[in-house]
Amino acid sequence: MEKIDEHTVYLSLGSNQGDRIENLQRAIELIQARIGILKQQSRIYQTPPLGFEAEMDFLNCCIEITTTLNPTSLLAATQKIELDLGRKQTQSGVYTSRTIDIDTILYDNLVDSSQKLNLPHPRFRDRKFVLEPMCELNKNGLDPITNLTMKQLLANCGDPSELKVYHQIKK
Repeated sequence: MEKIDEHTVYLSLGSNQGDRIENLQRAIELIQARIGILKQQSRIYQTPPLGFEAEMDFLNCCIEITTTLNPTSLLAATQKIELDLGRKQTQSGVYTSRTIDIDTILYDNLVDSSQKLNLPHPRFRDRKFVLEPMCELNKNGLDPITNLTMKQLLANCGDPSELKVYHQIKK
């Protein structure tokens, strides 16, 4: 019997359109159905939009999953979930409001860069709305590029955003 490789992946989820809690819950349900096993989830944080103006604040959380998907297949699966939950794709590169956003933060300790995917996520070290929930899940987890822990990255983060604990997703 061939051994199937399981990978530990950390995803960041965010929503600032529609029923934001429902969007996060549906995304997690679809991730479990299509991608892998949910191991942990952080609390939900309310955060202001970063890099653009919007009517509603974001609700953000992070989850830890295990998956057998490779990074490219994982990206395709998360993008399909985003589309299925009503996210409108933009080509401009400008940040906009969205029903759901799913970013791969860490995939094992993989460091990889391609046209479609950069691992670890290139901007996660600059975002409190990622680092705070990541610390809940694995404060001593290492960034494979800087070799700093999530806790150290959060302490060094220059993001002035205020995070408020919003809600715990029902298990």
